[in-house]
Amino acid sequence: MSLGGWTGSVGGWAVDRSRRTLAVAMLAWMVASSAIVALAQGGLVPYTVQVAALSDAEAAIELSGRLLRDGFPAYVVRAEGAAGSVFRVRVAAFGDRASADRYARAMSDRVGGEPRPALAEAIPAGILPLAPTRWVRIAAEERAVVLAWGDDDVAVRIGPADGVAEYRTLAGGASFEAWWARPLEDGRREEIVALPLDAGDAQGDDPTVQDALFRQRVRLVAERSGLDPGVLEEEAVRGEPGERRLVAWRTTGAEGGGEPIVSGVARAGAEPTSREEDDWLGGVPPRASEVLLKVSPGSSGSSVDAADAAVAGGSWIARADGAWTVLEVDGTTWRALVGAPRGGHEDLLVLWVEGGFELVRLAPR
Repeated sequence: MSLGGWTGSVGGWAVDRSRRTLAVAMLAWMVASSAIVALAQGGLVPYTVQVAALSDAEAAIELSGRLLRDGFPAYVVRAEGAAGSVFRVRVAAFGDRASADRYARAMSDRVGGEPRPALAEAIPAGILPLAPTRWVRIAAEERAVVLAWGDDDVAVRIGPADGVAEYRTLAGGASFEAWWARPLEDGRREEIVALPLDAGDAQGDDPTVQDALFRQRVRLVAERSGLDPGVLEEEAVRGEPGERRLVAWRTTGAEGGGEPIVSGVARAGAEPTSREEDDWLGGVPPRASEVLLKVSPGSSGSSVDAADAAVAGGSWIARADGAWTVLEVDGTTWRALVGAPRGGHEDLLVLWVEGGFELVRLAPR
């Protein structure tokens, strides 16, 4: 690469430096915009991808232009060093390092050179309305649904429809396991979970001690549910001695303390997902929260989620473009991510990438 002359190349692209007036004008705009927008990226946009660092402003502008014409959201940032000004050509914005790493690798395959992730700084206004941030990755064989979680949050449930699954909330950051769960307005949640009745080392206990501890735990559940301990032991206990348990519908204590309140216990032969009155002692759990998105095994190639289909969210449209996902917001279009879009809701995008699904939040910059 030549930095001081009138010709050079970056990643196999010839750099034409004859457009001096245009380059200076564009650089002035970018530097001015950078100064205005340098008000914090707020932690939402900590990463970008650096394609090159050049000492020639016009070469940087020319390279940025070529990237822009190829659909990459490129911009130039000036940095001062001991040897003078350096003009960094950068592309895109991300809320997580993994997405930036993947983007850099894909750019190298397309344009050559050695693009690399870098901490974002002074991204000019207008070229990147949204910054993708990976929330959770889902294996190709796993089933997942995104659920409404109160008025201002969502949760993902990863696991079989009729079994214990992992729950993760987006804004709240909670993570737990349950057959079913939903939030309450006061910050607590309702859930269906297994309550162990034998200690982890119960199989090594004398049977008399083991049974005494078992019955103590049954009585504690009975006290919290208002149910008869004898009925619980006879009709609701599952498993063999050493692994006995109850399946309970309960309300967790408020954050920071409080005993869970047990509202119902499933009969031993009932499915935890059942809502039939005869399958429960005490109350019957309500229905599940509203499903906003479904991610199922095989949906990477289903007719519903065809690779060339557009996916729409609250303010954006996503389309596949080869290895990339292109986002469009209010007429602004750019290659935002590596992978193919498979679904969307509000600010969440479902992406198929590297043999699995990812839930990506598209946060406004």
